[in-house]
Amino acid sequence: TKFNFGGNRIGAEGAKALFEVLKVNCILTKLNFASNQFGIEEAKALSEALTINHTLTKLNLRYNQIGAEGTRRLSEALKINQTLTKLNLSDN
Repeated sequence: TKFNFGGNRIGAEGAKALFEVLKVNCILTKLNFASNQFGIEEAKALSEALTINHTLTKLNLRYNQIGAEGTRRLSEALKINQTLTKLNLSDN
């Protein structure tokens, strides 16, 4: 199952709420969060969710503003997450 949030500018609070849902998700396998202006706060919240989520296989974060610190946080989460196989971080 997939969901496309691309280009929606869901904001920090919206993103954090969605990432909380990812912690208990057992259906979604593909998510597109491209072009949402995510920064470090969103990357922190997503990283926490990725350490718990075991169903997501593809994640698109293209065209955000995650930066070096956000990327570091995501990479730490991926040391724990064993199901995510495709991650797009281009243009961050």
